[in-house]
Amino acid sequence: MRLFKKIFFIFVFVFLFFPKEVSAKDFSSYYKTTYEFLNSGDAVVTHEISLVNKKDDLYVSQYSLSTVGAKISSIEAYDKLGPLKVKTTQKEKTILISLEFNDKVVGKDKAFSFILKYQSSDFAKKEGNLWQITIPKLADASDIDEYSLFLKIPNDFGKITYANPNFEKEEKDKNFSILTYSRDSLVNYGVLVTLGQFQTYDFNLKYLLENTSDSPVIENIALPPDTEFQTIVYDSLSPLPEKTEEDNDGNLIASYLLNPKEKKEIIASGSVNIFYNSKVQLNNESNIDKLQTYLEPEKYWEVNSPEIKSLAEKLKTPEKIFDYVSSKLSYDYEITADKIQRKGALNTLVNPEKSLCGDFTDLFVALSRAAGIPSREIVGYAFTDNPKLQLNENDILHSWPEYFDFEKNKWTSTDPTWTNTSGGLDYFKKFDMSHFAFAIHGVSSMIPSPAGSYKPEGYSEKTVSVTLSKKGLLSKESSLGIDSLFPEKILSVYNNKIKVQIRNENGSYLSINNILFKDNIKPIKEINENIKLLPFQTISVDLNYSPKEQFKDYYQKIIMVYGNNEKSINILVWSSFLRILFIVFIFILIAACLSFIITRIRIRRSKDKITSV
Repeated sequence: MRLFKKIFFIFVFVFLFFPKEVSAKDFSSYYKTTYEFLNSGDAVVTHEISLVNKKDDLYVSQYSLSTVGAKISSIEAYDKLGPLKVKTTQKEKTILISLEFNDKVVGKDKAFSFILKYQSSDFAKKEGNLWQITIPKLADASDIDEYSLFLKIPNDFGKITYANPNFEKEEKDKNFSILTYSRDSLVNYGVLVTLGQFQTYDFNLKYLLENTSDSPVIENIALPPDTEFQTIVYDSLSPLPEKTEEDNDGNLIASYLLNPKEKKEIIASGSVNIFYNSKVQLNNESNIDKLQTYLEPEKYWEVNSPEIKSLAEKLKTPEKIFDYVSSKLSYDYEITADKIQRKGALNTLVNPEKSLCGDFTDLFVALSRAAGIPSREIVGYAFTDNPKLQLNENDILHSWPEYFDFEKNKWTSTDPTWTNTSGGLDYFKKFDMSHFAFAIHGVSSMIPSPAGSYKPEGYSEKTVSVTLSKKGLLSKESSLGIDSLFPEKILSVYNNKIKVQIRNENGSYLSINNILFKDNIKPIKEINENIKLLPFQTISVDLNYSPKEQFKDYYQKIIMVYGNNEKSINILVWSSFLRILFIVFIFILIAACLSFIITRIRIRRSKDKITSV
């Protein structure tokens, strides 16, 4: 739940000449503000200010600027006559800068101009692979007639990924990219500029499972999945699951067998790249039958409630729904882990105060579905420098909604909570690379549970750790292994049916276009279709194999070839010749024994006849 650092500029004019009440409205004001960023991230801020009298009997004698939340230094000010007297006063996080002017300009339409400069390290920050520049929205914009903002960003910061809101103009020189904004674009929102193509996080997740029953059970956990905007690479998953599979929402589900009364601790560690732009060109999920699922009511998403339906009919579009949710709800900063209680969409609509991110999300999802817009919830981790919202020892996660954009034919993320808590950033038109998805809730509003939820009641230790990383693009070479063959013994010459279990030994999603199975001499089976494997997933492949006759039992190597890699496993081949020979020998032996027995019986009968005569 990232909070845009609240830095406000409050301009206070003190007018002296006649003892009468005056205000900023008695003057026209024109501002040109430039943030020139150094390679260190510090910014030199220059305010060029002109005030024009609207009255004959007033003049400006002093000027004050108040900053809340910003640390500033190297303050200087001057007008056309030279340096101005500068006085600073600090109270808690507020710094008041007061200027005394050298000149007194009296008369209607007379202009007075001056410059105020200072330096601050609070506007740009290097976070992992990204530079983040944050500029606050204008305070008291109605008192400013004209305002121009210029951001001079070093080219060494990297390519601009996105700017929120969009800049009106960009110019480039050898050292800087210069972005221009006007007053109108800064009235409602501050500015967030991100430079860099992706963000990387390292994670370590702990899942604590317990079977309290007297029978074995299968327990499922949700591991962070690959999505259109994130790529997962697991360094380890210990112990390995019985199986991994993907559910209808795209969640990565790992299944574990727990024996009676057994406790099991699973540790998943790895890294994730989060991208601003989708990794795929087109999402083909616009099949209306599949998207119908994301219009259905669910617990906490009371789509058919008259109150929800009535409001949805008025709002109609995702943007209007977003604006309503982000502006009407009040975020509760004082809530503690033991007091968190999910209200649901309808209760949130009726009681918008003291809401959390899940309440913002539930109301957005329910209103969107009621308006015929497929929508779902994403639960995970969100990187923030706001200590009030940071993931704490209780593993409080963040949630945000996605809606399906039919024009772009893809799922689109929004965050009404962060727009509400960020001091004015627009998280509808622009998203960021601070949101790390653990689980997707679409078919169900509650299942699967995300990482951080798998622990006994009362367990107080942290189970989710996510940190910024400077790793580049994540990749792992394809690594397949042969887990087992069934049966373990086959006959020579005979066309044996073999089931091969192959496992993705790699901690990333794999896509393999060709797999060849062969022995030392000839191919057995070639698969030319694209095979997609989840991390640590096991799949079965059926083979028909007739090994050659060597007139003895022997071990045959079954080789799996994919790309430039190969893996092999031995299978015991029984000699059909020897077994046939053995069977023939047994048959002859049995026949000889039968012949012997029959002969003996005949001889005995002959003797009995002779004796009786």
